[in-house]
Amino acid sequence: MLRAWAQRVSAGTDAAPAANIRSVTLDADGAIAIAVNGTATARVPCTVETATPIDGRETFVEMARLQGDGVVRRSAQRVLAGTFVKRNGIWKLEHTELNA
Repeated sequence: MLRAWAQRVSAGTDAAPAANIRSVTLDADGAIAIAVNGTATARVPCTVETATPIDGRETFVEMARLQGDGVVRRSAQRVLAGTFVKRNGIWKLEHTELNA
């Protein structure tokens, strides 16, 4: 479920946790803990790519914007945490969070 969520965020069909996040790629299998109360949590290492607009009105910034860029792209290692709940026998993704 987390992999599908990350793919939807990267495709732009699901809301990202922050406005500047452009993609989330899971780097490995996650650790999952299932509780007897019908909830579960998962933690998965991931790579998050961001694109932050460059501030300013300087000529080079305006030129970059006109050429379709004007953003600073970064990549960072994070941990994607997900909370799941089981309703009517079906697991649903309830909440996601990116941690440092």
